[in-house]
Amino acid sequence: MRKTVLCALAVSFYILVGPVHAQQAQFTNISYVNAPSGPDLTVPLLREGNIKLGPVALHPHIGIAESYTDNVFRVSQPFGERESDYYSTFAPGVQAQLPFLGRHMLVLNYMASIERYNRFNQNNVEDQDRTAQLLLDFPGGLTVKGLAQFKDGHDPRGSAVATAGPGSEPNKWYTSTYGGEAQLASQAFARLRLKSTRWEFIGVNAGTRDGSAFGDINTRNRLENYSALALGAKVAPKTYLFIEGSASDAIYEINKQLDSATYTQTIGAKWEATAKTAGELKIGWMEKIFDHASTLGTAHYNGLMVDGNISWTPQERTQVLLAVYRKTNETVIPGTAFVVTSGANGSLTHAFTQKWRATAGAGYNHDRYSDPIFSDGKFGNRTDNYVTFGGGLWYQIQPWLGTRLTYTYNERLSNFDSNQYNANSAMISIQAQF
Repeated sequence: MRKTVLCALAVSFYILVGPVHAQQAQFTNISYVNAPSGPDLTVPLLREGNIKLGPVALHPHIGIAESYTDNVFRVSQPFGERESDYYSTFAPGVQAQLPFLGRHMLVLNYMASIERYNRFNQNNVEDQDRTAQLLLDFPGGLTVKGLAQFKDGHDPRGSAVATAGPGSEPNKWYTSTYGGEAQLASQAFARLRLKSTRWEFIGVNAGTRDGSAFGDINTRNRLENYSALALGAKVAPKTYLFIEGSASDAIYEINKQLDSATYTQTIGAKWEATAKTAGELKIGWMEKIFDHASTLGTAHYNGLMVDGNISWTPQERTQVLLAVYRKTNETVIPGTAFVVTSGANGSLTHAFTQKWRATAGAGYNHDRYSDPIFSDGKFGNRTDNYVTFGGGLWYQIQPWLGTRLTYTYNERLSNFDSNQYNANSAMISIQAQF
């Protein structure tokens, strides 16, 4: 499931994480991501503030936001009535960190994002993230991660996977993810990653278990497995070049014609050469093969693959984040086998003083669906372009208490007019981390 921004219910401070997964509440240095963990199995460690219970450090946090959007269902005339709404977001959470044997740590993390709408209660959601992570740091540059994660989430309105109409609640799902990573970064570089995620769609839109009714979303129930091996060497201080191969598969419970395997071969670089820049960039080739070739128009695909995340701090008070990507994703459009997603997003944050800072961000995402469909009176391959931009102002009242005012604009342009929309959203929030 893609990790990029889309105009979803902008209840949060502006953060670009990918076109499909909508922004949700971000408070202090904490962000709720409406998607399972990616291949890197990252759980952000909270550093500011803590409550000590013996060797355990507790980091409780909570945020409250009031938001407004002028297009709550992400529709355009004349294909649906454009409706505005106010809504509240409550985001409680706590992270427990248990260091042991000097270099290792066990992390238990709970977060929630609860949205309550003023006019359209069918949009109410209660997303939750329960994660346990084991971090092992051995001498000689060997690190090991283990992760177990359980999430309740939803498909944000207007995202590429949203199929629920205005009269229904958003599509809701439950995921369970298990993964591990072992990395050696010394003169040589080696990294093995394994991850498995099971998707189960729940709620009123799920339908019967056999998926017999039109529109039942439990036809998307599936198991996704991922493995990757990277080998390389150090070429400069804290800088590595490597080659990586990966294999992943999607095994559907009901919709067996979408069972597929995806393979990638890439050349990459990983660096943290100075305090000013860090990141990882991979470029290569991907291949997607479907198990049931006779049932689909496009049963085999080859194409360019890109995956990169870069952080740059040109000066002490300024940070730039950039993400670029090109990959295949699962599709919810009947008659199509997959979608090729490519784009980039970035953000700029500048601290004027210790209390005041501003942020700006923008993102672009292009989706091209694999097979031609008939819609809006014409036949062809659907292509969607997502544009997002916005900004915000932060004020840190106390080291543990802050407030934010943000604005976000989202738009989807499509060669099928019924899929187009735009939306403006604004949010004011207060957040505390102890």
